[in-house]
Amino acid sequence: MASWTAESHLGNSPFLKRVYEASTATESRDVYNEWAQQYDKDLEAEDYAFPKLAARALFDASGGQPEDNKQPFEGLSILDAGCGTGLVGIQLAEFGASNLVGLDISTGMLEVARKPGCYSALEEADLSKPIAKPDDSVDAVICVGTLTRGHVGPKPVLEEFARVVKKGGNIVATVLDDIWESGGFKAEVERLRLAGNIEVLRSDVVGVRASSNVGGRLLVLRKR
Repeated sequence: MASWTAESHLGNSPFLKRVYEASTATESRDVYNEWAQQYDKDLEAEDYAFPKLAARALFDASGGQPEDNKQPFEGLSILDAGCGTGLVGIQLAEFGASNLVGLDISTGMLEVARKPGCYSALEEADLSKPIAKPDDSVDAVICVGTLTRGHVGPKPVLEEFARVVKKGGNIVATVLDDIWESGGFKAEVERLRLAGNIEVLRSDVVGVRASSNVGGRLLVLRKR
């Protein structure tokens, strides 16, 4: 489930209030289906920074160097969880990613994501439920704009990310900063760390807009 971020950091799209007030996955899916054709324009107008920040963070965590944009993503299987209209896929493709699977609750969003041709597969999925992927089946997971108010909570999704990624693989996710603690994300990350499932590489406060340095949390984890 892709999402807009906090009203305090991005503009007030007419769809924003409806998204946050949705109480079921069906309601969320219906709003995003309606929003899909306008979504990219709305985010571009607000200088939305998360897709580029997250893609770069995954590139860096995977051992990439600034002068070598194609490595190490060539051949790497990446799961884009909550891919929305494919903004993250476009960024990853610029770094050479070619084996990219996108999941989203909205078929309307997935249809938009299909157009640039960045994904090898696009699948409908509700991330508030277990992910229909085998254990240790992907090299990396990225999740941008989905861990926010009224959307996907920390359980079971963070543990599911750790389950499907291979040992030594990286997980990059953005979390709305004002629910990082109150929404239970910090506690769940710590639980998984203490259980020996993950190593926390980064947990930085970042800007939702490119012109800001507040509003978001960039999380980079590695599976042990």
